[in-house]
Amino acid sequence: VTPTRGPTITAAIDLLDGVHRGAPIFIEDGGFPDAARDWAEAASTREPDDERERALVESVRLLARLNAFDRIMPWFAQACDAADGTLSLRHGKLWLDWDVTASEDTIDAVVSMHERLARATQGIAMPPLTWTLTRDLITPHPLGGANMASDPSRGVVGPGGEVFGCPNLYVADGAIVPKAIGRNPSKTIAALAEHIAAGIIAEGR
Repeated sequence: VTPTRGPTITAAIDLLDGVHRGAPIFIEDGGFPDAARDWAEAASTREPDDERERALVESVRLLARLNAFDRIMPWFAQACDAADGTLSLRHGKLWLDWDVTASEDTIDAVVSMHERLARATQGIAMPPLTWTLTRDLITPHPLGGANMASDPSRGVVGPGGEVFGCPNLYVADGAIVPKAIGRNPSKTIAALAEHIAAGIIAEGR
């Protein structure tokens, strides 16, 4: 297995029925794109400008000496968390207010499954430090913010993607998905966009 070669996410373990610790989760194999390796190799050959960058470059050099990129099996995960965060504008900047409490058991179930997979493949589990130290996460699939709903008290756009109270203004991306769906959302987003586009065409707008 070479995580820096070939496509990522070629297999998955569907646990959305809650069989693992009662949490709806979906585990996938990951990878490091060649671009990541190229960046790491380039970073390891230059002198950093500040202390923080120097620490990062030294870490990359250590990983390169250990051939660590050839010994890492990344695991990804999707999950149906509580989806209870709110987005707002504060001083002209987008602000996310999210309390992890209601989602903590679900994310801990993801970590525990990753640890189980690591043991099964004679590996050492390394959960993200952002979670173990600060209870914070990074997501490549942000959803919500302009939720689709049946009326303006529940969301921002209607079933056709049109913003409530703003005729001819439409939203057709991941912002309209009102909650986590437990899988990579790209096809869901594409289907919603096609649905909205078809509605606009049908109305002759």
